[in-house]
Amino acid sequence: MDPSLVEIVTRVVASARQAGLDVRDQRDAAVAALWAVTPGEAPAIAHFIVQLVFPQSDHMAA
Repeated sequence: MDPSLVEIVTRVVASARQAGLDVRDQRDAAVAALWAVTPGEAPAIAHFIVQLVFPQSDHMAA
């Protein structure tokens, strides 16, 4: 996986967390950011990358 995509996801999630967004909104923000930088990819790819970087089970308690 491209390290820059991982960095985008981690930065967006961190910013969303600082803004007080809940876990679902943090993940949605990361997906939206990936869609913006990879417009030619299927939306499922963005969801998959976010899932790889932040698995659901690790962040449900956050």
